[in-house]
Amino acid sequence: MKRFIYILGLLILSLTSFSDALVQKNISLDIAQNLASEVLKEAKKEKVNISLVILDKGGNVVLSMKEDNAAVHTMKTAQKKAFTALSFGITTTEFASRVERVPNLTQIENTTTLGGGIPIKAGNETIGSIGIGGAPSGAIDEKIGSAALSRISNLLK
Repeated sequence: MKRFIYILGLLILSLTSFSDALVQKNISLDIAQNLASEVLKEAKKEKVNISLVILDKGGNVVLSMKEDNAAVHTMKTAQKKAFTALSFGITTTEFASRVERVPNLTQIENTTTLGGGIPIKAGNETIGSIGIGGAPSGAIDEKIGSAALSRISNLLK
C-alpha cells in the first residue's frame, strides 16, 4: 500500500510539473512550404534564380531549396542569412548597421552582413527565419522574402 501511495504521489507531482510546461510557437513544414512557394513566385517576378533556407526556432533547417540556375554559393549564403536573422531577431540589413557600431559582431561564426535574412515572427516572438540568396543585391533578396512573408502572415498567428 505504501508503494502504491508513493507511486501515486510521484504521478501527481509529475502531472503538476507538466501543467507548467513551456509552450512555444515554431515554424512547421507546412508553413515553410507555403513560404517557399511565395518566395519562388516573387523571385520569378524579379527574374532572379535564388536559393532559400528556412530555419525553425531552434536553428534547425526545416526547408532548403536551390533553383536550377542559382549560383553555387547561394545555398551557403542563404543559410548564413537565415542563421543571422534568427540569432539576432532582426534582418541581416539591420545586423549590418549594428556591425558598423560593434565590429566585433562579425567574429560570431556563420553570420553575415549581406541583406536577405529575415526573422519570422508571430507577434513579437521570433519563431524562425528565412535566408534568400541569389539576386544581384541583398536588398532584392530581402524584398522577395518580405513580400512572401506578408502573403502568409495569416499563418503566423
